[in-house]
Amino acid sequence: DNEFDLIFSRGSYRFWKNKTKAFSEVYRVLRPGGFALIGGGFGRINPKEDVKEARKNLGNFRGKSGADSRIPYPSRERLAQMISDAGVKEFDFTPEDYPGMWITFSKKAREA
Repeated sequence: DNEFDLIFSRGSYRFWKNKTKAFSEVYRVLRPGGFALIGGGFGRINPKEDVKEARKNLGNFRGKSGADSRIPYPSRERLAQMISDAGVKEFDFTPEDYPGMWITFSKKAREA
């Protein structure tokens, strides 16, 4: 409990079997004043067309098409519900037009 100042996870959350429990655990181990950054993306400096093309080829490293190898991402609305259900009171998402999606939240001292 209350151990880590920073929790960073890039690209793993879609593989979490129980996302609500996982967000709850991330929040539990955050130290008061700690910060979590969870999500992924190709970076905002990359042109959107390049990002779209890269996404098509995600599975080629394993000999599969990108569409066949991708596990679907939950909608932002569904993620927001899971994060809220996990007890995280305040969180943010990157803007919709960002080429990727990041969730950020922190634990305030009074929440510990």
